[in-house]
Amino acid sequence: MMAQANLRRKKAGAISADDHVRTNTIIVVNSMVGYQASFRFTPLATFLTRGLFSFHFGPRWVGLTSILVCSFLDLLIPSAASISPYLLIVTRILQGLAQGVILPTVSCLVGRWVPPNERSRTMAFVNSGMQLGTVTGLALAGFLSQPRLASDGATYVSHWPVVHYLIGSFGILFVILWYFVVYDTPDSHPRISDNELSLIQTELWGINLGSCPTDLGPSRTRRSTVVSVDFNPTPPPPDTCPKITRVKALRPRVPWLSLLSCRPFWSVLVCHVTYNWSWYTLITCMPTYMSRVLGFSMANNGLLSAIPYLIQCSFAQLVGFTSDQLVKRGKLSTTWVRKINNCIALIWVETNPNAIESDRFPEFHLTALGGIGTGLLLVGYVGCSQIAVVIIFAIAIGLMGAASSGYVSNAVDLAPPFSGVIISLTNTVATLPGIFGPMLVGYVTRDSSSLDNWRIIYGVATGLAWFGAVFNLFVTSGRRQPWAELGRPGERNKPE
Repeated sequence: MMAQANLRRKKAGAISADDHVRTNTIIVVNSMVGYQASFRFTPLATFLTRGLFSFHFGPRWVGLTSILVCSFLDLLIPSAASISPYLLIVTRILQGLAQGVILPTVSCLVGRWVPPNERSRTMAFVNSGMQLGTVTGLALAGFLSQPRLASDGATYVSHWPVVHYLIGSFGILFVILWYFVVYDTPDSHPRISDNELSLIQTELWGINLGSCPTDLGPSRTRRSTVVSVDFNPTPPPPDTCPKITRVKALRPRVPWLSLLSCRPFWSVLVCHVTYNWSWYTLITCMPTYMSRVLGFSMANNGLLSAIPYLIQCSFAQLVGFTSDQLVKRGKLSTTWVRKINNCIALIWVETNPNAIESDRFPEFHLTALGGIGTGLLLVGYVGCSQIAVVIIFAIAIGLMGAASSGYVSNAVDLAPPFSGVIISLTNTVATLPGIFGPMLVGYVTRDSSSLDNWRIIYGVATGLAWFGAVFNLFVTSGRRQPWAELGRPGERNKPE
């Protein structure tokens, strides 16, 4: 009831001076549980269709539609909030439905465009958008939403609607850029050169279009079709060329039974869920913890909450580049690069050459497992030291950047044609932490600044993070799975 009353009072953007602290607490913190749950619950209703949309209709138009709808709805949030809290929740539900296809779409594009030895840095770069979006959103929202004393000296005015207008407008502009830049496949891109196309096809499928007498040349047809080839690991003789067949709308069947019974798939799932629990715990807890326990103002809170995600973005690029170099130079197998990054561990490596092409445990000295889990555990035991907490948050969130070169890239390793479907399945289950994590925070802390209550929150996240790290060591694989191989030209993969 109080949340509804406060939302009505915010129609004019003014809050009384006596109530502004209590209002901020009720609306920004307590209402966060239901508000975030409404956004995170909706993907559960479309867990199959999200990945299949990109798989069947192409990632270009699916991604464009998703971003356009989310941006338009973001522009409507201030109006919805001024009318009714229920209308606000409905708007967020629709945003959740639209945004659910983004991760499968990105994974599908990477599987179609990016060679294996560039996937870590590519996924790190692409996923850095989440960190940059978080940094921008937290800093911008903290600055613009900070209540300021009006000229009458009796009310506080907040310009929080401007945040949604700016982000929504930027999203619509980005849709225009997406339309002219993003295409479903390399072959369908109207401006790609023959050399670029040949390079991508050589890396992805083991063929060299440029050296073949059947080279498509400048006059090749620019259609949304795919190239089906006979996968042959050995180079063809100089006087021959792999037969290239254009098959309109070739869509291999999803081998559901093989996928769900694949052990490495379950590693991606477990890592995704445990990572997301820590992620949502941090997103929910960090601004609240810094406000209630450490006493930061809203403006400082937004800025300080953004710094760790900027560190995460930078660390992800470093890990992505290093991971690709280790695989390219034969220092580590793809399997162990994924395992290390999933663990987010501090590791001293003594390379065992026999382990490069195998999944056998090389000579690793693991000095720490699950760096994010350790960081979360420490936060609850450093007391109210502002500097210490900010540093630990920065390190813990920064270490999470390795996940882009871990389970996120691993989905493309296992099955490039079905990577969008895999991410769709794992992300569906991984939305549960986004629902139950904030609910647990609200139930355990109960508007309290007690460190004992917050230690429970961080302890749960720590335990899950460590479990995911250990499970990943025994199950993760970087090898392309046999059931993910497409058939010969013009054929679909065999049904179950």
